Amino acid sequence: MDQLTCPQQWTSSSVSDGSCEQFKTFLPLDTERGAEHGSIQLKDNASAHLGDRYNVANTFNINQTTFSSQTLGPVDKIAAWLTPANHNDYQNDIFSRVTDGTGKWFLERHEYKQWVLLPGKNLLINGVPGAGKTHLVSIIINDLRNALADCNDTLLLFFYNSFQRKHEQSAVSMISCLLRQAFLHSISRAESIQDLCDRHCKNGQASRPTLSELVQTLSTVFAGYKRVYLVIDALDECISTDLDSTSQRNTFLRTLNSLQQNSGDCISITVTRRSSRDMILDSERTTALYVKAHDDDISKYALSRLYVSRRQIFRDPDVQQRVADALMRSSKGM
Repeated sequence: MDQLTCPQQWTSSSVSDGSCEQFKTFLPLDTERGAEHGSIQLKDNASAHLGDRYNVANTFNINQTTFSSQTLGPVDKIAAWLTPANHNDYQNDIFSRVTDGTGKWFLERHEYKQWVLLPGKNLLINGVPGAGKTHLVSIIINDLRNALADCNDTLLLFFYNSFQRKHEQSAVSMISCLLRQAFLHSISRAESIQDLCDRHCKNGQASRPTLSELVQTLSTVFAGYKRVYLVIDALDECISTDLDSTSQRNTFLRTLNSLQQNSGDCISITVTRRSSRDMILDSERTTALYVKAHDDDISKYALSRLYVSRRQIFRDPDVQQRVADALMRSSKGM
């Protein structure tokens, strides 16, 4: 396979020349996703393989909802059984609302470059509500996707917490979501996920796996990669319906810490949350940062909005700059 040089934007004089060894080659994705609806089309023989494996039932029950075999293909069935939550859609929606050119200041930070390059490191990004952490996460994910698109043995998984999606935020649901992404990223490396589905999906009915089963399966999946990046947004918004939210968050964090400790330093984690002194990740691996709305980002956002304003006065460049300057002075980091 062809070799790939470490992405130029990540080079740093403080990083050894050999630190980019993991960014070499990348097997083609086993799936192609429809641009509008996230539909899945399998390449080569994967469709036939999974079709043979899951053609025993004409219907498939997922979370008390029965889908006919004509409604979902074999890959979609497994993905929907793991979780119907599609965080790729959340990523696309959030990133589409990011103003062009914003967030570059963070991608150029030494701490971020070190996190990307050095395995087994963590970033804990703290910030007040309204500081733009979720948009920053979408920028990080987009940057990693672009830089790692041709890298072998590298997996990027992410999760967006939200007060509006409490039903998706138990520890089981969050781990299931990570497994769904890993499955759709590379079906050829997801044999353990297929085995898990085999054990729980019989006679047209699907039972739910335990947290222990999910974690063991995720650990097996991670073992097939040299580098795994996990990006978790808004941990403080991890509030689960009808469950002890603190317990669910703690269980999820213990799971991430355990996976990282047992992975041989292949897992790198970034978590965003509101300001707190608590160190929720392994302190020896973690760099904590405090972020606030950046003046350059505020200016770019304000100017982009004023540029499309229907009010003629806001078309004057001098007025635009005065408004942007006033917003920067009054933003207080939000």
